[in-house]
Formats: sequence, structure tokens, C-alpha cells
Amino acid sequence: EERDNLLELSKENKVVNKYMEELDRINKDPIFRWSISEEDDQRMIKNAIKREAREEGIKEGIKEGIEKGIKEGLEKGVREGKIEIAKNLINMQMDYEDISKATGLSVEELKQIKEQ
Repeated sequence: EERDNLLELSKENKVVNKYMEELDRINKDPIFRWSISEEDDQRMIKNAIKREAREEGIKEGIKEGIEKGIKEGLEKGVREGKIEIAKNLINMQMDYEDISKATGLSVEELKQIKEQ
């Protein structure tokens, strides 16, 4: 029954599928079948599952890190663009309230920009 459950799960999960393929390959090896205890087999199964989970976790962590970096970079770029526009409008002697409305920057931020 467990094998049937794993086979069904392997259709949907690439980690389980990879594990099942390796298990089938090893089980067809007559030397291996007779030389390993059930305890060793269970230990190897657990280690394989842990290794796959760790690799998937690393891949997911890298993906999340890249997405976070892109998001932060875009936010920084948008902010720098607003500051550049604000500088130009300040140099044109536009009213701070109007600049604030146009850029979304506070009047206090605009005063700090002018001082720079």
C-alpha cells in the first residue's frame, strides 16, 4: 500500500518521483538487495528525503532572495526618480506643497533634498 501511495505521489512531486526511480534501480540490483538490512534501507531513505528537501529549500531560498532583491531595487529606483524630479521642480522654484503632491514626497523630505 505504501508503494502505491508513493507511486501516486510521484506523479505530482518530482522529489518523490526521483526517489522512486532510484529505489527501483537499486532494487533491481541483486547484490544490493541481499547486502542491505532493512534498518540501513530505512536510514538511506530518510537521508535521501532530507537531501532532496534541503536542495529544494536552497532553490526556494535563492528564488525568494532574487525576487526580494528585484523588488527592493525597483523600489529604490522609483524613489531615486522621485527625488530627481523633486530636485528639478525645486530648482524651478515650484511650491513645496505642489511638489509633494506630484512626487508623493513629504515637504520635510523636500526641504532635506534642497539642503543637499
